[in-house]
Amino acid sequence: MVKYVIITHGPLAEAFKETLRMFFGNDVENIFTIGLYPNEAIDSLKNSIASLIKKQYTKDGLLIFLDIYGGSPFNMTACVLNELSDDYSCIECFSGVNLAILMEVIANSNSLSLKEMCELIEHKGPASIINVRKALEL
Repeated sequence: MVKYVIITHGPLAEAFKETLRMFFGNDVENIFTIGLYPNEAIDSLKNSIASLIKKQYTKDGLLIFLDIYGGSPFNMTACVLNELSDDYSCIECFSGVNLAILMEVIANSNSLSLKEMCELIEHKGPASIINVRKALEL
């Protein structure tokens, strides 16, 4: 079974998980979160990411979601991924996480492989941000 990690600034990652729980109940138990808080050392964040990846990694895959491309969670995750051995080859990572994409992933978590999940995200991701005025012609 693919496992999921959400890494964000502040409590956003945990808020995503708790919101997903409203829709999917206990199906969110394979989602793990890390939040970067003010005054937290970057090395501490990096160590937390490395530890969580090593603990939750599965040969079925680990899918990581980040909030901001180029932010500290992104940079530290990229460092960790770069440092991991080939034993951790079934890890994919996406930045720009949002609730719509997370809902798609969890709704399909029992039927898609890691590769198929990545294809779904790449296809659905751009469509998850919609200009409401244009869509509804307001």
